[in-house]
Amino acid sequence: MAYNFRCGGAYVLGMVLIALGPLSRVHAATPEALHLLRTGKYAEAEEAYSLEASQSPAAAVGLAKTCAAQGKLEKSEAALAPWIGKDPAVDTEAARMAFDRGDREAAEKLVEAVLDRDSANVAALWVQAELERTSGRRNEAAAICQRLVKFHNESKISDAETLRWIGLAAARHAAWNSASDQFRFLTSAFYPDVLALEPDFWQAHYDAGRLLLEKYNQGDAAKQFRAALEINPQAADAHVGLAELALLQRKVEEAEASVRRALEINPSHAGALRLRADIAWLNSQFDDALNHLENRTLPANPVSEETLGRLIAAKIVSEGNRWREEGSAAQAILSKTLQQNPQPDDCYLAAARWLEVHHRKREAAELLTGAIQASPEEPRLAAALGLIRMQMGREAEARDLFREAFDRDPFNVRTGNMLELLEVLDGLKTEEVAGCVLRYEERRDGLLASYAAEFLANDYPRLCQLFGFTPSEPPLVEILNESRGVSGAQWFGTRMTGLPYVGPVAACTGDIVVMVSPNDPAIGQKFNWAETLRHEMVHVVTLQQTGYRIPHWYTEGLAVWCEGRPRPLPWNPLLVRREAADTLLNLSNIDLGFTRPDSCEDRALAYCQAELYVEYMLKGRTDQVLRDLLGAYAEGLATGDALEQVFGISCEEFERGYRQYVGEVAGAMADLLPEVERTFPELLAANRENPQDADLAADLAHAYLQRGALREALAEARRALEISARHARATYVAARLHVQAGRPEMAAALLEDCLDEESPDLKVVNLLAGLRLKAREFGAAERFYRLGRQHNPNNPAWLRHLQRTYEWQGDETKSMQVTALLAEMDPSDVATRKKLAQKALESGDYVEAVKWANQAVQIDVNDAELHKAFAEALIGRHNRKMALRELEAAVRLEPEDIDSQLAVAETLVVLGRKEEARAVLAPLSGAALDRPRAARLQEMLEAADRP
Repeated sequence: MAYNFRCGGAYVLGMVLIALGPLSRVHAATPEALHLLRTGKYAEAEEAYSLEASQSPAAAVGLAKTCAAQGKLEKSEAALAPWIGKDPAVDTEAARMAFDRGDREAAEKLVEAVLDRDSANVAALWVQAELERTSGRRNEAAAICQRLVKFHNESKISDAETLRWIGLAAARHAAWNSASDQFRFLTSAFYPDVLALEPDFWQAHYDAGRLLLEKYNQGDAAKQFRAALEINPQAADAHVGLAELALLQRKVEEAEASVRRALEINPSHAGALRLRADIAWLNSQFDDALNHLENRTLPANPVSEETLGRLIAAKIVSEGNRWREEGSAAQAILSKTLQQNPQPDDCYLAAARWLEVHHRKREAAELLTGAIQASPEEPRLAAALGLIRMQMGREAEARDLFREAFDRDPFNVRTGNMLELLEVLDGLKTEEVAGCVLRYEERRDGLLASYAAEFLANDYPRLCQLFGFTPSEPPLVEILNESRGVSGAQWFGTRMTGLPYVGPVAACTGDIVVMVSPNDPAIGQKFNWAETLRHEMVHVVTLQQTGYRIPHWYTEGLAVWCEGRPRPLPWNPLLVRREAADTLLNLSNIDLGFTRPDSCEDRALAYCQAELYVEYMLKGRTDQVLRDLLGAYAEGLATGDALEQVFGISCEEFERGYRQYVGEVAGAMADLLPEVERTFPELLAANRENPQDADLAADLAHAYLQRGALREALAEARRALEISARHARATYVAARLHVQAGRPEMAAALLEDCLDEESPDLKVVNLLAGLRLKAREFGAAERFYRLGRQHNPNNPAWLRHLQRTYEWQGDETKSMQVTALLAEMDPSDVATRKKLAQKALESGDYVEAVKWANQAVQIDVNDAELHKAFAEALIGRHNRKMALRELEAAVRLEPEDIDSQLAVAETLVVLGRKEEARAVLAPLSGAALDRPRAARLQEMLEAADRP
């Protein structure tokens, strides 16, 4: 078979057969053992190769590969040792292994020896190319890769492993020569043909997957890695590829599982060891990440640029601004790396990725800028720096970088996505407001932007004053809506990472805030855009204030606390339950709740507890402590030292006090703790052991009732009542049976007879109240629902029952009072707020009407009826200026609404702006003006004209 790569600008075609020498004998010697090796049957392969290794260099190579695949590196080297210098295939494999463990000197000697005997040895040439590349001799490396491509184009090669090295060389050659079409050729033709030659050569799938992953083609990369594992489930490389993909997609649990599997197969796998450090770093476990790098990963290859880059990033974060000083640990590692390779692109990219994870964008940009100066032709560097510039809000610089990267590598999905995003951003309107730069789509989000601008003008300075810090540059706030058939949520993902994942509705990098428009058609439910902006602007201030050193939990805690609303309802039972189970988070693991939660529950708990940390800090103290702690983080102090400096106590003492505080908060909501219910078999067994226990009999009766076994339920309820007359739970079961039999009055009489108002059974209360409500005995229903709320105050169900009672009763005042309490618990409930505003208007309570209408607008700014109600409330408060804004918004949303236009004109007249009022009336038709309101307007204008 002949495959043709572009080489030197032209296709070189040929069908010349070239002998491959000893390398092919590796396969011919022991084909059965080779198949066992490739399919992951390592124990069988090792046994088969061991029988021949002392007699056959091909078997020795097979044994070495089999041992290496399992992390048995010493045994692998021992298998080759007797044949070193005697067989080119052995020397080449030994050279490759030496290169992988960082022994460059040994690798160079072995490769030179092979090439002295056979200058066309493909595997040796590939190792030599890698040695040249990682020594900064890129031209020499490029020449070798070009030679391998030419060799391929002039040869007929039928050996998969030889083709593998040529494929890797072709990918490198294509990257350095902007031959992007070759990437497509490799993945769509070359590697499939390699597999056609040798179907068990899983490495072809793996190499294709690596190439696709490098270009951020995640879907196809995953398919290739999984295809490799179908052939060889024990391929640690493929498990590592899936782990990298999962981490890129923020699926930390999947990444951990794949890394764990890879290390089970090969405990020495360098990629898996690095990924384990990556996960610890992502989780803010800085000490663990550094320890893993220094003590596990680096010894596997002391000159690995991927590892050294991560070490540089770790040292930069720990050293702060001192990292730039001569003699710092970061500079020492960087200097050592540059001595080895003046163009250590992989090192810089690894360092930048780690720095970016923890918002150290400026340091990452500084490193990448230097790297680009040394390697201006490397598109990966330009793309990485472009992404960082985007996160810094410097789109013009990013655009140039992305264009440069795309010109060299248009196969890179992320680079293409970012250029397309920049075109979308070009179509947005940009304006400066209140110390911020606001960018939005004018047609669909112009109204939202005007309200957001006003909100930011009031809120952002207040936040800066609260924290005692104002960023030096105006933060960029972008609102993204659907464009080009792509949802705003997907553009949001692209804006933050270059990939269109759908995640939260807003995020902050410290320099920019990006929010999905609540008007985006793909958003399933409206959200409180004002509260969201406030939350993200807190991050802007606190991240910049601390030089991005603030821990995740503190910036999130401050952001939630600044939202200024009651704790979200689902958090309360969660907090109570986790406190009772003693499974709360603490300062050592709370950040994991944000970065890698085990469940949605853990994420919610992290936000809840982060806010509680802020509340605890403020207990008996002023908000100065919040600023003091921010200052301590700005100095570069770790959390323990920062807490001791600000509060004068150790981290352990702080945690004890916090735990006690949370216990008090949870204790006040103990009524939310769910009942511990026994399983049905447990209840049966317990009743057999304790037949005279009325509680057990009642619980069993209730269990039978839930299972629909009514006869048994009645029998057990009667038994419980015989043991303890008026037993509440047994009476409840009996009452439920009366209700099902159509005897509600008998049920109610039984329930009232057993009710203990000092310590009521809440099921009894709820059923009794419901029966009285159905009987339209509203006073009694209200009394019982209030009794339930008195003993179960944190459960909103009682409020909902009361609301229904008042609605049935027709008591509008009480119904609205309860509705208001429910609305406060849900910051995104626009319908209830709109209803409250309208009811307040009807009753003439303009203060309440303004409050609820304003809150509703902060959820749905595109509701014309809402703006009209808001305007009416403002007029009732004699605030015609703000009312005009609301009326103009209503007209903007419904330009055909004549009444709104007349209301605008009328308000302008009252404000003394009569010419503007005439301009509003001028385009209206005669029919529109032929109405009483228009006539009054004319009279008002005429009166205004009189001297």
